[in-house]
Amino acid sequence: MTRPTRALLLVAALVAVAALATPGAAVSASADQSPNATQVGENVTASYVLTDLYTDAPTTWRLNATTGLDNATWTVTAAGLDHRVLATRQGRGPSVTVPVRAARNVSEITVSVTGTAPSVANFTYPERERYRVVSFAREGGNSSAAIDDWRAAHYTRSSQSARTTLNTSRAAIRDNGSDAELEEQFGFAVTAYRAGEFDLAGSIAADARQDAGRESYPIGMISGLFLGGIVAVLGGAGVRTYRKRSEEDSWRDR
Repeated sequence: MTRPTRALLLVAALVAVAALATPGAAVSASADQSPNATQVGENVTASYVLTDLYTDAPTTWRLNATTGLDNATWTVTAAGLDHRVLATRQGRGPSVTVPVRAARNVSEITVSVTGTAPSVANFTYPERERYRVVSFAREGGNSSAAIDDWRAAHYTRSSQSARTTLNTSRAAIRDNGSDAELEEQFGFAVTAYRAGEFDLAGSIAADARQDAGRESYPIGMISGLFLGGIVAVLGGAGVRTYRKRSEEDSWRDR
C-alpha cells in the first residue's frame, strides 16, 4: 500500500469516527404554537411537530425535550405515516425523553408543553430578557445533537413599562444628536433598570426625553457619585431625590 493511499484511508477513518461521535440532527421541527413574549407567571402552552425522523439519523434514538417553563407538563404523541396515533406519553418537570423507533413505524412526533412563564433572573437592556420555551435534542449512545430551540421574552408589568419609556427616550436622544450629557443621563436610567429599580429608571428616562426636546438642559450636576446614590435608594424615595435635584439645577439656570 502506497503512502498516499494510507493517508487517504486514515482521513476517511477519522471522518467516519467524527460522524459517529457527533451525529448531525437533520430531524425537522416546526412550531404549531409558540409564544414570542410572556408576562412572568402567565400560563403558557406551546406545541411543536417533528418530522423527517430518520434523515441522517439512526433508526432508533431518543428525543429529549427541555423547557424553562415553571410547573411544566408534557404530552408527547407519536403517529405513523397515515397520521394515526401510535402512542401517547405524558410527563412533568423541566424535561422529557421518549424513544423513537422506525421499527414501530413512528414517522411524526407532536410535543406539547404547558407551564408558567418563569421569573427574570437578570434584567438586561437593550437586549430583551429571554427564557427557553423548548429545545429538542436527538440522543443516542453517548452523543447528543441539537435539533432546534425556541425562546421567548419575559417581563413584569413594571419592567415592561420602564422598557417602553427607555425605548422612547433613547429615540428622542438620538433625534437630538446623541448629546454626551443626555447619553450619560440615559445611562443612569439603564443602570437603574438593570438593578430592578423600574420606577426610578422610568423617571430618569422620562426626564432625559424631556430634556432632549429642550434647546438647553441643566444636567451638568449629574455625576457618577449621584448615580450611585439614586441606584442605592429604593422606589419613590429615589424618584423624589432625582426630581428634587433636577428642579434645583433648573432653578439655578434661570
